[in-house]
Amino acid sequence: MNFYDWIFSKTPTPYNSCGNGAAMRIAPVGFFAKTIDQVKEISAQVTNISHNHPAALKGAESVAMSIFMAKHKYTKKEIFNEIK
Repeated sequence: MNFYDWIFSKTPTPYNSCGNGAAMRIAPVGFFAKTIDQVKEISAQVTNISHNHPAALKGAESVAMSIFMAKHKYTKKEIFNEIK
């Protein structure tokens, strides 16, 4: 319901959501970013649009970082340690 209200608002602003919508739409960042720092920066920018809750920000960054690292052939252990 919060998303529905947000998307049809005349002035949509972040609504402190910690739902999974942020993690669902973040995958392109992991493919687009050129560096780990860029993953973090872009992930925050994309997620803050609607999901500005700290848990949502961390979750989205974790998904994007996992994709980025897998794409760049990091090991499972390296990915796990970075996300942890």
